[in-house]
Amino acid sequence: MSLKEKTTGANLIIDNNNPGFRKRLETNKVIRLFLKLLKWGRMRGIRYYYSLTAVEYIGELAAEYPALKDLLYYAVSIFEEAVFSRHLIDAQVIRKYKQAIKTIVKTR
Repeated sequence: MSLKEKTTGANLIIDNNNPGFRKRLETNKVIRLFLKLLKWGRMRGIRYYYSLTAVEYIGELAAEYPALKDLLYYAVSIFEEAVFSRHLIDAQVIRKYKQAIKTIVKTR
């Protein structure tokens, strides 16, 4: 059974059984979490520049925080997979990604 709702005013149909829609939700969630990582880096003096790829930026963070290297590279690998692939990522992997980001941003 598909979940279909009409939102008030927007006339947007949300179909949870549509793989494209689910992929968009997943990608948005992964991007929002990655933005927290960018903000954390910026607050520590490591700015993100548009000319950098995600991996290059993570490399800069890893150079400053070597203890977080594995978590940082894990996070960027899931970020790139979510953004650049067409398949959905396993929910357990997304939970692990979320936990990795939380662990990183709690680091001082």
